[in-house]
Amino acid sequence: MIVSVDAIYENGVLRLLAPVSLPEHAAVRVAIETRDAPTVNEPHILQRLAAQAIDLGVSDLAEHHDFYLYGVEE
Repeated sequence: MIVSVDAIYENGVLRLLAPVSLPEHAAVRVAIETRDAPTVNEPHILQRLAAQAIDLGVSDLAEHHDFYLYGVEE
């Protein structure tokens, strides 16, 4: 079972911000991912995603998405 829960590190102890359903003395594995803000040189994830977008030259893609995906009219 994998459970993700936010925590705060205080005085050498990770304090969970939400309860978890575990038996007493359960052995767990902890992976730590910090929630720091991106650095000035690191673009935001949405900026990196937008940089990969290409213009397909299709002006009615949202209106006729089934046709472009499956080749059938609605």
